[in-house]
Amino acid sequence: MRYNDSMAGLSKRILIVDDDQDIQDMFGEILAAEGYEVLRAENGKVALSLLLELKAAKIPNLIILDSQMPEMNGLEFIHAFMDVDSKTIKAIPILFSSGNDAAPDDGIPREIKRIRKPMDIEVLIDMVAKTLN
Repeated sequence: MRYNDSMAGLSKRILIVDDDQDIQDMFGEILAAEGYEVLRAENGKVALSLLLELKAAKIPNLIILDSQMPEMNGLEFIHAFMDVDSKTIKAIPILFSSGNDAAPDDGIPREIKRIRKPMDIEVLIDMVAKTLN
């Protein structure tokens, strides 16, 4: 596998929120090889709990969020995320990952970037790097 030799992601944390273990593993492996620390959650409810429990120094720098998950899907997570009483948490950028093209009026704020599944590995790496820089 290619992956960036410069380890540009060193010391940056990414939370992958996806109910598909294979996606978590694939994204996790790719991002870890790029030098990112990877955290994982199987749905929005678990991700929100994790964010609220983490100390400020351990808060992720980016969230990659799946759209379709049990218990709390991506859109429900976004709404709960926006209601959190923490500027630190609200400042975390989100990449919204979906297998479907979402409509402009789907309730997802414009500042949230979208990435379509399935995606090319290079597209994922580039979007992560651009979002974090």
